Amino acid sequence: INLRIMGVVLLVAVAAMLFLDLVHIPDGRDRKHILASVAVFLFSCLLTVYATLPYLWSDPIGHVVEWFATLSHHPYNHLQLFRGEWLLSRDSHPPEYVPVWFSITTPPTVLVLGVVGISVLMLRGFAAPADVLRDTRLRFWLMLVGCFVAPVLAVMVLSANVYNGWRQVYFLYAPFCLLAMFGLDWTLSFFWNLRLKFLAYGAVVTCVLAVAVSMVSIHPNQHLYFTFLVDRTTPEHLSDSYELDYQRYSVRQGLEHLLDKYPSSPIYVASRLSGIQRHHHILPPEDRHRLFLWSEDGEFTINDTYRSEFEGDEIYSLKIYNNMIVSVRDLSLGRDVRGDGFRSQIYLDAISSGGLIIDSDWDVYLMAGRLVYIRESCSVGDTDDGFFLHL
Repeated sequence: INLRIMGVVLLVAVAAMLFLDLVHIPDGRDRKHILASVAVFLFSCLLTVYATLPYLWSDPIGHVVEWFATLSHHPYNHLQLFRGEWLLSRDSHPPEYVPVWFSITTPPTVLVLGVVGISVLMLRGFAAPADVLRDTRLRFWLMLVGCFVAPVLAVMVLSANVYNGWRQVYFLYAPFCLLAMFGLDWTLSFFWNLRLKFLAYGAVVTCVLAVAVSMVSIHPNQHLYFTFLVDRTTPEHLSDSYELDYQRYSVRQGLEHLLDKYPSSPIYVASRLSGIQRHHHILPPEDRHRLFLWSEDGEFTINDTYRSEFEGDEIYSLKIYNNMIVSVRDLSLGRDVRGDGFRSQIYLDAISSGGLIIDSDWDVYLMAGRLVYIRESCSVGDTDDGFFLHL
């Protein structure tokens, strides 16, 4: 719960399991024992959350309400690419946002078996609701269904502004994988009865190997995995349709290429990508000291989003599924010819309704209700200082 407020689903699920125990007492236990379990569980859980989250100490109830409201509609302003359309992260996304992202990035074998597991369990629950009370194991599996389905429905119903794919709800993958294991067990039993067990085993092994080969082939960028449910062959289709390397892990590969290409001389990089300093910090000291980032007279630039067009020679590029994720260019032939003009038009359209748009890690941000503008960007070694204009 401290990490993601949707973790409260686990609290509700376990409490529901204990409540069902009260309705149908298993193993001869009395209601006093179960009520004591409920009390100990709820008290210890709530006390632990309160004790380990100082944010709640001054006003527990008020801050919980504020916490939920803020995180479900986080005031984070950034452009998001979804099915070829630009969205603002603070706005409500289409209700299919999470289901689509989940479907196109989850290995097909896991996806199919998870759907099978959920479907079989739901049918069993509806067909024989009395079994839910008597069968503790069935109840556990249905709890996992709730832990997966409830957060998805909550995001869709509340129009929560999930962004950068589905990273805010990655915890969904744990119950879904368990449900996929249930689906695998049911599928193998079904084909076993049809005397087609070897066909089932062969299909599962083939699918798992296909995913493994794909993951190895795109190493070390496995986080950019997409399934065949989207077009992975048409050049730049993915990069024109969905968020790719929003964490910019591939930028390090661009920096390492420059270090290998020029093994002794200092390297001046003009790129002002947010987060590039993180990759600078994790390089070996002897390499780090040769890199000068954000140089006004930089010889090279690193482009990872392809939202702008650059002049200059491309001396290194990296593609995943036929989509460029990072490029290093020699600026000796010129500078950016288009810049962020495309962003300007999007923002002009967005603020026509009177909204405030902020899209910068270094230049503009909100602080205590004030718009803060950094007149002079901080250097890599001096990230705590800067000159501010408060409006």
